[in-house]
Order: sequence, then C-alpha cells, then structure tokens
Amino acid sequence: QKPNERVELFEELCVRKYGSVVAAWRQCLDPTGIGRLSFAEVCQGLRRLGFSGDFRDVWREAGGERTGMVKLQAFDSSAHQRIETFTDLLKERYVDLETAWKFGFAKDPHGCIEKEELIEACTNLGYPHDPEELFKDLCPVPG
Repeated sequence: QKPNERVELFEELCVRKYGSVVAAWRQCLDPTGIGRLSFAEVCQGLRRLGFSGDFRDVWREAGGERTGMVKLQAFDSSAHQRIETFTDLLKERYVDLETAWKFGFAKDPHGCIEKEELIEACTNLGYPHDPEELFKDLCPVPG
C-alpha cells in the first residue's frame, strides 16, 4: 500500500467511527481541544481510533515532519476553513465565544444549538460558507 492509500484508510476509519474527520479530531485525536498535536499525541490518538496503518505515514502526509505539529487543517482543510471563518465572525461581533453563546444565541456556553439557530446566526453574521456543512462539522455525533 502507498502512503496516500493508508491515509485514505485513516480518513475512512474516522468517518466510520465518528461520522467525520472533524468529529474524530475533536473526540479522539484532540480531545483536550488544544488544536495541534505532536507526533506522540498523534500516535496516541491513532491508537484510540484503532488505526492499524503506519502512523508515520499519517504524520508525514499531515505535514508533521515539516512543522513538528499537525492541526485539523491537515486532515480536513475545508472543515477547518468553515469553522475558523465562523469563530472569527463570532469573535469579531462578540469578542469571545463565551459571550457569543450567552448573548448571540442566548444559550449556556456548554449547551447545544439547533441547526435552524445556527443557520440564522450564519445569515446574521454574513457567513460566506454553507451553514449546513458547518453544522455537520460542529456536531459532536453523526446525524
């Protein structure tokens, strides 16, 4: 198997177990939410995921050898862009995410938001991407 094929198997495993690469990143690879992983952390996450391929292939394909760290962007650049744009727009309007949840959504910062509420917020913020895709990115579980 070529390295790219093994990385594709990694992505398929993420989707099969968590519904998306983003959900696998948030729940399995980076459960503490730091946003970047060292090689040792990637290996721990891949073990938790049940990945049986060569961890170094995933690390190399994600650009870890160049930077010493990997981010979600390396695994799903489109989702990363959607999430970054949304959080940047929220921070622009509300200063921080906790304030956005409290005053923008009238929600507990640890609570949930319905798809319709997110779509409305995206419209109000002038969000340039598909809010339905963003909702899928942000869902902690598939569905």
